[in-house]
Amino acid sequence: MRKTLRDPLLLRVFTGTLFAVAFVWVAVTYFHVEIEVVKVFLILSFIFVGAMIVVGLVVAPLMALTRKRRSKFLESMGENTISDEESDHSS
Repeated sequence: MRKTLRDPLLLRVFTGTLFAVAFVWVAVTYFHVEIEVVKVFLILSFIFVGAMIVVGLVVAPLMALTRKRRSKFLESMGENTISDEESDHSS
């Protein structure tokens, strides 16, 4: 149990949630923001995050397809690597 609580990812999620709740609480309490405004903000935030996930799922395969093709620039450089160049200079 103690090891789970020290997991960095879980700790970031916990602190992020804590700061988000504190932000909303301060906005409602001290700046008199209406609860309805907070609800709309949260709903639109979830819609935006969901849309970005969908965009990522669509764009990721397209990026994978474009990266499979070697560029002409890389083909023109040949098979030389950094280690090949270093061995040429050391002798």
